[in-house]
Amino acid sequence: VLLIDCDLRQPKQQQIFGLHNDLGLTALLTVEPPVLGDYENRLDMIQEFNECVQEPVKGLRVLTSGEIPHKPAETLGSIAMQRWVQVFQNADDVDVILFDTPPALAMSDAAVLAATTGAPIVLVIRAGRSGLQSALLLDELGAGVQVIEARRRIGGRV
Repeated sequence: VLLIDCDLRQPKQQQIFGLHNDLGLTALLTVEPPVLGDYENRLDMIQEFNECVQEPVKGLRVLTSGEIPHKPAETLGSIAMQRWVQVFQNADDVDVILFDTPPALAMSDAAVLAATTGAPIVLVIRAGRSGLQSALLLDELGAGVQVIEARRRIGGRV
């Protein structure tokens, strides 16, 4: 599993997992990604990736946000982001990629990232706190959101 902290406004993954945030996604985006096939389709063969990623738990690699850029949405919508995501998606040693973004209604970052990567948006909605209408609004805006309503709090954390 590869967890990428794409909240380039108020990143939290480094706090949650107790990681350093000096090198991360924004540092990786300054490096030209390898041509597909030149790295045997394994992320651990890419030196720049290894310098930026951390593994707090076996089987979970976390790419923290790194330095906060001046224009987060533009960074997430960049050609460099698109090319690195292609590398991640084609890597044989990655089964699941999770992108953590800022709240989708407050910022455009999640929608920009979804358009850049072609990845679907999964909204985490707190039962009883976030309205289903908010999620439906995103879907109407063409963000490609699949809406699943939580009826009650389950009590777990993901």
